[in-house]
Order: sequence, then C-alpha cells, then structure tokens
Amino acid sequence: MQTNKARAPVLALIYSVLIAGLGQVYAGRLLRGISFQAVVLFINLQIAWTMVYPSTKNVPPWMTVLSLLVLAVNAVDAFLCGQRANIKEALDLKDGFVKLNKPTVIFAVVVCTVGLLVSILSRAFIVVPFRVPGDSMADTLKSGDRVFVNKRIYKAKEPGRGDVIAFRSPREPRKIVIKRVVATGGDSLEIKDGKLYVNGQAFEQEPMKSIHYSNAGVLGGAGQKISVPANSYYVLGDNSKSSLDSRYYGPVPRANVIGKAYKIYEPIERAGEIK
Repeated sequence: MQTNKARAPVLALIYSVLIAGLGQVYAGRLLRGISFQAVVLFINLQIAWTMVYPSTKNVPPWMTVLSLLVLAVNAVDAFLCGQRANIKEALDLKDGFVKLNKPTVIFAVVVCTVGLLVSILSRAFIVVPFRVPGDSMADTLKSGDRVFVNKRIYKAKEPGRGDVIAFRSPREPRKIVIKRVVATGGDSLEIKDGKLYVNGQAFEQEPMKSIHYSNAGVLGGAGQKISVPANSYYVLGDNSKSSLDSRYYGPVPRANVIGKAYKIYEPIERAGEIK
C-alpha cells in the first residue's frame, strides 16, 4: 500500500482533469482551486456566447487554444500541488476516489450543481438547440442542420414577417416545427402566381420575394384570400412544394410559438445567422 503523499499528485491531476480546480482543492489549496475554476468558467462562457451569438460562424481557433492551454496548466499545477501536499495517512489509489476530504466533495458538488442549473435554466428560458428534421425550409435550412432558438426574444416583441420561428404544430402539439412567418394577426394573405400578397401588396422582402410559393391545402388555394386572426401567424416553408404549413393547418396561435430560430451552428460549413 502506498501513502497518500505518494498518491496525492496523481489523484490531484485526475481530479483537476475531471473538474478544473478540484485537484488543487484536494491538495489543500482551496483559493487556488477556486481561481482556476473561475478562469475556466469565464473562458467557457466566452466560448458559449461566441457560439450562440448570431453573426459568428464558429469559435475562433485562438479561443480553443487558450481553453486547452488553461486546462493543461490547471492539470500540471494540480499535480505540483499534490506533490507539496502534507498528507500522512496511508491510502491506495482506489480508496482515494472514495475517501475525499470534505472541501473536495463540497467543491465538486457546488461546481456540478451550478453547471447543471445554468444548463437547465438556459435551455428553459434563453436558448435551446434544435435539429431540423426535414427539407421544408431548404435552402435556408437543410435536413440535419442544428440551430439555436432564442426563447426570450418574443417576451419583448411579437414575431414579425420574415422571422423563422420554432413552434408546436397545431396538429401535433408534441411536434416542434420550424417555418417562416409571412403574415401576422390582422393581415390578409393571398398566394398568386407563385408570389405572396399581403394586404394587397406583393411581398418585397427577401428571401420571400424570390421564392415560388405553391397554391395548396385548404388555406392556400388559388384565388383564396386568407385573413389571419389576432395573436396568430401564417407560416410557410421556404421549400414550398415540400412543406406542410399554414396552407394545411391554418395560422399558428401565439401560445404555440417557442422562439426565433436565429443561427445555424452545425454543420460548421453552414454555420451563421439565419436570414
């Protein structure tokens, strides 16, 4: 059986690889561990912000390199702290993972709990990732694209014409759908000769202006003028011939809207703001 002093550097390194700063706390350097965790948390928040920010395509290489460098320094520092730790009682490597000192346990629990809460709250109230299931929004969105949906934006304003929104399907409330708003409550809409006419005026906003819309469904037939009820949105897919949208199930109630799909984050070559 080896002593804690012999095992401490290895355990400290392993713990800091699992959770930044945990190895330092294990070796008795609480403030040092908190400092490393704070630096890593700050960098991760910057990376997360860069990922969700609309106009950025991907995380800059320098930011990734910086993150890896800090993690490497954190691991080496934890190992050195473990070497200097004054640990006397005998304890083998296997037991080392079980018989952690109280500060180490508290630190690990707090960091994991905070991380979990941030993840849950951000998905519940701010930004949620979503995978596009089909090609009804091609070429704007393609099947398999992964996008961010902003859940807070419509707390301050209403969805507008041209917005790409995620919502619960009026037909299948458990199914999440992404389409483009082309008319809002109070508008009159007609699909004529492949073009959109809202309140009697041809739609001049891109990309809708360049899309050929097909007459189809019970609420999108030729010569049919649709009045959109208050607090509702008439939505269409950019790939009109392959889209199940408001032409078939009618305007989407405001209560069904989840948020605005504003950025593709995967695949990397398609990453960028949704327009």
